[in-house]
Amino acid sequence: MASITDFLSEISDSLLYWISHPVQFVLPITVPTLSLCNTLVWVLLVSSLFCWIMFLLTDNLSQVDRLWSILPPLYSAVVTYYCIREKGVSQSSVMLLMTLISTLWGGRLTFQFVMKDGYSSAGEDYRWKYVKEVFEGRYLALQFFNLFFVVIYQNILLFLLVVPQVVLLARDTTCSMSDALIGLLYVGLVILETVSDNQQQVFQIEKYKQIAEGVELKGEYKAGFLRSVSSSTADILTTYVRSYFGGSSLSSPSPDLVLTGPL
Repeated sequence: MASITDFLSEISDSLLYWISHPVQFVLPITVPTLSLCNTLVWVLLVSSLFCWIMFLLTDNLSQVDRLWSILPPLYSAVVTYYCIREKGVSQSSVMLLMTLISTLWGGRLTFQFVMKDGYSSAGEDYRWKYVKEVFEGRYLALQFFNLFFVVIYQNILLFLLVVPQVVLLARDTTCSMSDALIGLLYVGLVILETVSDNQQQVFQIEKYKQIAEGVELKGEYKAGFLRSVSSSTADILTTYVRSYFGGSSLSSPSPDLVLTGPL
């Protein structure tokens, strides 16, 4: 166990080195900053290790899928905690708002994943079945694909979502009127997405009920789900709102530097 801990510590130190050097161009490197980066890197490592081990135990490729809506709010909460510790609650209102909207986003997706039995032992995205067919008879190739694309690559993508919030630590993190209004807009968009999710869920339940009963599909059940509140439009708008908090808010002199996460 000690050797595994030492190995992870070495990886953490290496990642911290490569992360801190680019970050120093937009964020002053201080002891608290390094401590924050170190914590975020450890979350990344533990998450990746967990997903890899769980695949080895269950042969289920949806391990990162299960964390997709959980890790971003967690990363955001870690950054907000460090901001509050350094600046105080009153000077961290935008950070609290960012964590709130991230939690709302994650809560919605987590609820949908639960409704689809995504956290059950058999809860694997149906698309992974076709991926496994590509690697049929090539167990080692599937292991490499899972380790580098599913586990490492996708965990890094989730890690990058918090980059805008980390960069904002060096700027004014108090909440302005425009920040509050955009935050309210985001809440409205999440509600819109939730309504659309429910409409689609009800539609799919009824459609597959008819299929199971041998009923000939007619109307929209034959054509597909066409009438709903537009979830895709809301998804696009929420991405723009998240990028607002990543760059154009807080009187950011160079918002393009902090759009890495939303993009």
